[in-house]
Amino acid sequence: MVLQCRNLECGWTGVASIIIERTIVQSAMADPRITLPIAITRRKSANAPTPAPANDDGLEVAAEAM
Repeated sequence: MVLQCRNLECGWTGVASIIIERTIVQSAMADPRITLPIAITRRKSANAPTPAPANDDGLEVAAEAM
């Protein structure tokens, strides 16, 4: 899948791939010949720390150092 920034001045273009890892809600038109794993619902603690985004490369920290 090819992605492009909607801002015409930006010009960024990239390639992405999508992987279906598990089912959250089963299909209403399920085929009994097909079996997919179903995700286990996990609740997050209200005081659990928020993980840093996967795309956080520390640029904000580098800009502060300047």
